[in-house]
Amino acid sequence: MRRLLLLAALALTAVAATATVNAQPSTKRWICHKADENKYVAIRVSSRAQLRGHLRHGDISAGVPQTRATARAFCKALTITPARGGRRTDATLTPVAPNTSGGGSFTFRAAQGRETLCWTLTVQNLAAAAGAVTMAHIHGPLPSTAIFIGLTLSPTQLTTLNASLSSTGRATVSGCETVERAKVRQLLRNLDDFYVNVHTTAFPDGALQAALAP
Repeated sequence: MRRLLLLAALALTAVAATATVNAQPSTKRWICHKADENKYVAIRVSSRAQLRGHLRHGDISAGVPQTRATARAFCKALTITPARGGRRTDATLTPVAPNTSGGGSFTFRAAQGRETLCWTLTVQNLAAAAGAVTMAHIHGPLPSTAIFIGLTLSPTQLTTLNASLSSTGRATVSGCETVERAKVRQLLRNLDDFYVNVHTTAFPDGALQAALAP
């Protein structure tokens, strides 16, 4: 009888311990691990100490609760490309006197705390007299007209862009730049102090321009 009571007590103790463990909050969390400056991948950590360590080194919590699929989607969205991620800013290009032709659009994506700025530039209806597009920059902060961020247009991109303008009257090109975090922060906090300028051979000071004011 005494043995049966002992076994029963042990069984109750085991059940209580299991219930206590199950009642404890899970420490498993999905995080976005910074694989490089502009790439985050979803990984799962199993302790609060691991979580704190990753966050100290620039990784980002994917939030809870998360499944593998939703965590991967969340982390993928942190990667900035010309088409997704970051904060999007749109601007409309118009002719700069004495140029009277052309137009288009400029879009960029960036995020504070990041060193990546991705952009898309569309130029259209630019008269042959304006010459070929040679370069484009973000200028400012006003009243300065200095180059703040250069947009990298490779020789191949320029050739393709100008050929498309000549044949169809419209061309789009995109790219990404590595920019100091302080510059990204200044740009996003003071958009109305900056503008984008598209330069051509006939108008080296600028043929098309767009204010970045929200």
